[in-house]
Amino acid sequence: MKEKISKYINMKESLRQRNEAKEKLLTLARGLFKSEKINKPLFNKMWNIASPASAYRLKSINEAIQSLEILKTENNDNQKTKKKDFTTIYKSIKKGYYYKELGLNTFKFYYEPQPNDILTVANKFYSNVNYTLPKNHDYKNFNKDNKKTFNFKFDGEYSEILNLLNDIYSKQKFSFKINISFGFTLISESMNINKDIK
Repeated sequence: MKEKISKYINMKESLRQRNEAKEKLLTLARGLFKSEKINKPLFNKMWNIASPASAYRLKSINEAIQSLEILKTENNDNQKTKKKDFTTIYKSIKKGYYYKELGLNTFKFYYEPQPNDILTVANKFYSNVNYTLPKNHDYKNFNKDNKKTFNFKFDGEYSEILNLLNDIYSKQKFSFKINISFGFTLISESMNINKDIK
């Protein structure tokens, strides 16, 4: 009996949260449509998501709200946002991220980025500047000793460097010394706080 009561209470609470989220989505969509930030088809899509008969889950409704909030802060050059623009942002948010590329080395996040998000834009930066790792090479030092240089990208995955060290060690007949150096990408961070437009 207690389990049934608990289940009923949880269902009521979930329904209340969904209705509140739908109301928030509809209010946001009306404001954006009234200020000509979104077009009619996109507003109709939001209306369908927020309608009492819709079966959208709370998570999907909140993702739609987050997508509209991002659109609200965007400069759309006085053009109404279309459904396809919303869909691009919405799909990215469902995957767990969304950022905008403002320049060759400038990226704007619409949330507090996690380490993997920073890695994503760092790799995008390397791609933008066509960066390639230097090739591995053998050489002799001033004492005419044979030396080897290995270059590889380190993404925080230690298995790669361990495999490399094991490979070097297995090829040695005597003791040896290794020097390891790292190159870093410096990231400058700034934070902008956008106030809601009523």
